[in-house]
Amino acid sequence: MIRLLIAVLFAGAGVFLFRSYVEPGLLDVADLRAEQAVVADAISKAREVIRLRDELRGTYNSISNADIEKIRKFLPAGSAISELFIDLDVIAKDARMEIGKVSFVEESVPQGGTSAGIKTLTVTLSLNGSYDDFMKFLDLVEKNLRLVDAVRISLLGSGGVDTPVGFEVTLQAYYQDRTIL
Repeated sequence: MIRLLIAVLFAGAGVFLFRSYVEPGLLDVADLRAEQAVVADAISKAREVIRLRDELRGTYNSISNADIEKIRKFLPAGSAISELFIDLDVIAKDARMEIGKVSFVEESVPQGGTSAGIKTLTVTLSLNGSYDDFMKFLDLVEKNLRLVDAVRISLLGSGGVDTPVGFEVTLQAYYQDRTIL
């Protein structure tokens, strides 16, 4: 009987020790495993972000500098008035047109649009030359890398046999406040 009492006492002590010390430890281990799963998931997502970043960096680095410059010229950061004026002057000379008066007006939002970060630069040019040369001028403006729209064309004078025709052209060039390239 004493042996039974000692056995019950040891069994009770074992249950008491298990409930007092081991079971809370097991609960802590379960909590740590749950936290470990969360951390492992976060690490997995971070590795995926790093992989995507490296992939995008590789794609960006594979773009040639010449292509990046074309993109920058298409929609430059800032109005780039001087570059636009040089381009228009070269285009006019190539089309055998003579530039008279030039005016520039910067606007914060393009007409008819609300694109965030995109602004317009309105350029008004007075040109003199033949109709065919004027059409060549418009064709060269269209083929230019800079994004430019002809929004208004006016005939200023009808020119005679030896007198050039006068044209007034209003162009809108677009640009960004800032760029990522």
